[in-house]
Amino acid sequence: MKALTVLLLLVILFGTDTKEAFAQPQFAITTTEIESILHRGSYVDFHVHGANSGPGKVENPNVMVSSSDPTNVYVVGSSSFSWYGHYLPPDGKEYDLGEFAFSVSQSALDGMYVIRVEADYEWQGATYQKSIALQFNVGPSQQEIAARQAAERTQLMEIMAGFTGAIVIAAILVLSVLRRRKQGSP
Repeated sequence: MKALTVLLLLVILFGTDTKEAFAQPQFAITTTEIESILHRGSYVDFHVHGANSGPGKVENPNVMVSSSDPTNVYVVGSSSFSWYGHYLPPDGKEYDLGEFAFSVSQSALDGMYVIRVEADYEWQGATYQKSIALQFNVGPSQQEIAARQAAERTQLMEIMAGFTGAIVIAAILVLSVLRRRKQGSP
Protein backbone atom coordinates (compact mmCIF):
# COMPACT_ATOMS: atom_id res chain seq x y z
CA MET A 1 0.00 0.00 0.00
CA LYS A 2 2.86 2.37 0.89
CA ALA A 3 4.54 1.69 -2.46
CA LEU A 4 1.35 2.49 -4.36
CA THR A 5 0.88 5.72 -2.41
CA VAL A 6 4.50 6.75 -3.05
CA LEU A 7 4.16 5.93 -6.75
CA LEU A 8 0.96 7.96 -6.98
CA LEU A 9 2.61 10.93 -5.23
CA LEU A 10 5.60 10.73 -7.58
CA VAL A 11 3.35 10.73 -10.61
CA ILE A 12 1.41 13.70 -9.27
CA LEU A 13 4.51 15.68 -8.27
CA PHE A 14 6.90 14.88 -11.11
CA GLY A 15 4.79 13.41 -13.88
CA THR A 16 2.98 15.04 -16.74
CA ASP A 17 -0.51 16.32 -16.37
CA THR A 18 -2.38 13.18 -15.31
CA LYS A 19 -5.66 14.33 -16.88
CA GLU A 20 -3.92 14.65 -20.25
CA ALA A 21 -2.13 11.34 -19.84
CA PHE A 22 -5.37 9.36 -19.39
CA ALA A 23 -7.96 11.27 -21.42
CA GLN A 24 -8.35 10.56 -25.14
CA PRO A 25 -8.18 13.57 -27.45
CA GLN A 26 -11.26 14.85 -29.24
CA PHE A 27 -9.96 15.18 -32.79
CA ALA A 28 -11.96 16.50 -35.75
CA ILE A 29 -11.03 17.14 -39.37
CA THR A 30 -12.54 19.63 -41.80
CA THR A 31 -11.71 20.94 -45.27
CA THR A 32 -12.04 24.19 -47.09
CA GLU A 33 -15.14 24.16 -49.29
CA ILE A 34 -15.17 22.87 -52.82
CA GLU A 35 -17.71 23.61 -55.53
CA SER A 36 -20.75 21.34 -55.55
CA ILE A 37 -20.66 21.13 -59.37
CA LEU A 38 -17.41 20.71 -61.26
CA HIS A 39 -16.93 20.57 -65.00
CA ARG A 40 -14.86 18.21 -67.10
CA GLY A 41 -11.29 19.43 -67.23
CA SER A 42 -11.64 21.45 -64.02
CA TYR A 43 -9.19 21.47 -61.16
CA VAL A 44 -10.06 21.61 -57.47
CA ASP A 45 -7.81 22.14 -54.48
CA PHE A 46 -8.58 22.26 -50.78
CA HIS A 47 -6.89 22.30 -47.39
CA VAL A 48 -7.44 19.75 -44.65
CA HIS A 49 -7.59 21.11 -41.11
CA GLY A 50 -7.39 19.27 -37.82
CA ALA A 51 -8.52 20.48 -34.42
CA ASN A 52 -7.96 18.82 -31.08
CA SER A 53 -10.30 19.95 -28.32
CA GLY A 54 -8.41 17.78 -25.85
CA PRO A 55 -7.70 16.75 -23.31
CA GLY A 56 -4.93 14.46 -24.69
CA LYS A 57 -2.45 15.28 -27.48
CA VAL A 58 -3.01 14.10 -31.06
CA GLU A 59 0.37 12.65 -32.03
CA ASN A 60 1.83 11.97 -35.49
CA PRO A 61 -1.19 13.04 -37.57
CA ASN A 62 -1.24 11.64 -41.09
CA VAL A 63 -3.68 12.71 -43.83
CA MET A 64 -4.56 10.66 -46.94
CA VAL A 65 -6.97 11.50 -49.77
CA SER A 66 -8.50 9.28 -52.43
CA SER A 67 -11.12 9.40 -55.16
CA SER A 68 -14.17 7.20 -55.66
CA ASP A 69 -13.25 7.07 -59.36
CA PRO A 70 -9.49 7.64 -59.80
CA THR A 71 -9.77 7.27 -63.58
CA ASN A 72 -12.03 10.32 -63.90
CA VAL A 73 -11.19 12.30 -60.74
CA TYR A 74 -7.53 11.91 -59.92
CA VAL A 75 -5.13 13.34 -57.38
CA VAL A 76 -2.60 15.87 -58.62
CA GLY A 77 0.59 15.73 -56.61
CA SER A 78 0.76 14.01 -53.26
CA SER A 79 -2.12 11.98 -51.87
CA SER A 80 -0.84 12.11 -48.28
CA PHE A 81 0.93 14.30 -45.74
CA SER A 82 2.57 12.85 -42.67
CA TRP A 83 3.28 14.96 -39.62
CA TYR A 84 5.33 12.26 -37.91
CA GLY A 85 7.08 13.68 -34.85
CA HIS A 86 4.51 16.45 -34.43
CA TYR A 87 1.45 16.73 -32.26
CA LEU A 88 -1.68 18.85 -32.07
CA PRO A 89 -2.09 20.37 -28.64
CA PRO A 90 -5.45 20.18 -26.92
CA ASP A 91 -6.23 23.85 -27.57
CA GLY A 92 -9.18 23.50 -30.01
CA LYS A 93 -7.42 25.54 -32.72
CA GLU A 94 -7.56 24.46 -36.36
CA TYR A 95 -4.21 23.48 -37.80
CA ASP A 96 -3.51 23.14 -41.53
CA LEU A 97 -2.63 19.51 -42.20
CA GLY A 98 -2.03 19.84 -45.93
CA GLU A 99 -3.27 21.04 -49.29
CA PHE A 100 -4.52 18.55 -51.85
CA ALA A 101 -5.54 18.89 -55.49
CA PHE A 102 -7.67 16.85 -57.86
CA SER A 103 -8.38 17.10 -61.56
CA VAL A 104 -11.56 16.07 -63.36
CA SER A 105 -10.89 14.16 -66.58
CA GLN A 106 -12.20 15.51 -69.89
CA SER A 107 -13.94 12.15 -70.36
CA ALA A 108 -15.68 12.06 -66.94
CA LEU A 109 -19.37 11.27 -67.20
CA ASP A 110 -22.01 13.51 -65.65
CA GLY A 111 -22.81 12.34 -62.13
CA MET A 112 -21.75 12.32 -58.50
CA TYR A 113 -18.18 11.69 -57.38
CA VAL A 114 -16.60 11.47 -53.92
CA ILE A 115 -13.22 12.47 -52.53
CA ARG A 116 -12.47 10.68 -49.27
CA VAL A 117 -10.28 12.37 -46.65
CA GLU A 118 -8.83 10.18 -43.93
CA ALA A 119 -6.70 11.26 -41.01
CA ASP A 120 -5.11 8.93 -38.55
CA TYR A 121 -3.26 9.81 -35.37
CA GLU A 122 -1.67 8.12 -32.40
CA TRP A 123 -2.55 8.38 -28.77
CA GLN A 124 -0.97 6.25 -26.07
CA GLY A 125 0.50 3.81 -28.59
CA ALA A 126 -2.77 3.13 -30.43
CA THR A 127 -3.78 4.45 -33.85
CA TYR A 128 -7.16 6.10 -34.39
CA GLN A 129 -8.80 7.28 -37.59
CA LYS A 130 -11.23 10.00 -38.67
CA SER A 131 -12.67 10.38 -42.15
CA ILE A 132 -14.97 12.65 -44.12
CA ALA A 133 -16.28 12.60 -47.69
CA LEU A 134 -16.44 15.51 -50.11
CA GLN A 135 -19.24 15.01 -52.64
CA PHE A 136 -19.66 16.90 -55.90
CA ASN A 137 -21.32 16.48 -59.26
CA VAL A 138 -19.63 16.61 -62.63
CA GLY A 139 -21.72 18.44 -65.17
CA PRO A 140 -21.28 20.06 -68.55
CA SER A 141 -19.42 23.34 -68.84
CA GLN A 142 -21.08 26.45 -70.26
CA GLN A 143 -19.31 25.78 -73.57
CA GLU A 144 -20.64 22.21 -73.66
CA ILE A 145 -24.16 23.44 -72.91
CA ALA A 146 -23.90 26.07 -75.67
CA ALA A 147 -22.58 23.46 -78.15
CA ARG A 148 -25.40 21.01 -77.25
CA GLN A 149 -28.01 23.74 -77.66
CA ALA A 150 -26.55 24.78 -81.03
CA ALA A 151 -26.60 21.15 -82.20
CA GLU A 152 -30.22 20.78 -81.04
CA ARG A 153 -31.20 24.01 -82.86
CA THR A 154 -29.49 22.80 -86.04
CA GLN A 155 -31.28 19.45 -85.81
CA LEU A 156 -34.61 21.21 -85.21
CA MET A 157 -34.01 23.48 -88.20
CA GLU A 158 -33.29 20.44 -90.39
CA ILE A 159 -36.50 18.78 -89.21
CA MET A 160 -38.45 22.00 -89.83
CA ALA A 161 -36.90 22.31 -93.30
CA GLY A 162 -38.00 18.73 -94.06
CA PHE A 163 -41.54 19.46 -92.84
CA THR A 164 -41.64 22.70 -94.81
CA GLY A 165 -40.57 20.85 -97.97
CA ALA A 166 -43.25 18.22 -97.39
CA ILE A 167 -45.88 20.92 -96.83
CA VAL A 168 -44.89 22.74 -100.03
CA ILE A 169 -45.04 19.51 -102.03
CA ALA A 170 -48.43 18.66 -100.49
CA ALA A 171 -49.70 22.15 -101.29
CA ILE A 172 -48.54 21.86 -104.91
CA LEU A 173 -50.29 18.49 -105.24
CA VAL A 174 -53.51 19.85 -103.72
CA LEU A 175 -53.42 22.90 -106.00
CA SER A 176 -52.71 20.67 -109.01
CA VAL A 177 -55.68 18.43 -108.17
CA LEU A 178 -57.93 21.45 -107.65
CA ARG A 179 -56.79 22.99 -110.93
CA ARG A 180 -57.53 19.77 -112.85
CA ARG A 181 -60.97 19.55 -111.26
CA LYS A 182 -61.62 23.14 -112.13
CA GLN A 183 -60.49 22.61 -115.72
CA GLY A 184 -62.56 19.44 -116.05
CA SER A 185 -65.82 20.93 -114.78
CA PRO A 186 -68.26 22.57 -117.25
